[in-house]
Amino acid sequence: MNIPIELTASDLAKLRLIHAAIKLFATKGIEGVSLRMVNREAGARNNSALHYHFGNKMGLITETISYIQDWFEKNRENQLATLELKAKTKAICVAEVMDVLIDPYVKLLETETWGHYALCALARFEFDGDEDVHHVLNQTSGKVARRLRGLLAKSCPDIPRKMINQRLNLSLFITLQGFAN
Repeated sequence: MNIPIELTASDLAKLRLIHAAIKLFATKGIEGVSLRMVNREAGARNNSALHYHFGNKMGLITETISYIQDWFEKNRENQLATLELKAKTKAICVAEVMDVLIDPYVKLLETETWGHYALCALARFEFDGDEDVHHVLNQTSGKVARRLRGLLAKSCPDIPRKMINQRLNLSLFITLQGFAN
């Protein structure tokens, strides 16, 4: 776990809980994880630490998804902004858009000790999550998905928007599941 030096003790405790949750959700699924298990995995001595930071299990799931998606946004932004800038003046191809989609998955696996667990946890949230979990997933990844859709529309102007949406969603699912496996 790469930890910024400027974290307070409270922030560090919260980060440990998130990393413990990522690992547990990845290995045991949503239903297989209890708040007590997360506290134990994080080494929290106070059983109320999780409730203090997240409120309940859904709060923990929300923060866990946000933490992972924030990592993706931070690590995708430069490449995404560069391609958007290029698309204003030049033609772009589908391969360039797919590189922007896929490169952060590769980087996560190669650079973060928690990367594989994060991808597995996201896959569990996507495939096992209920309506509330899907709502969080859509909220946290919606902005980037819209930007990617816009780029795909520019690279494939003859393909209807509905089909672009379907293909992007399928690409996201396959990419996530493939890297998680």
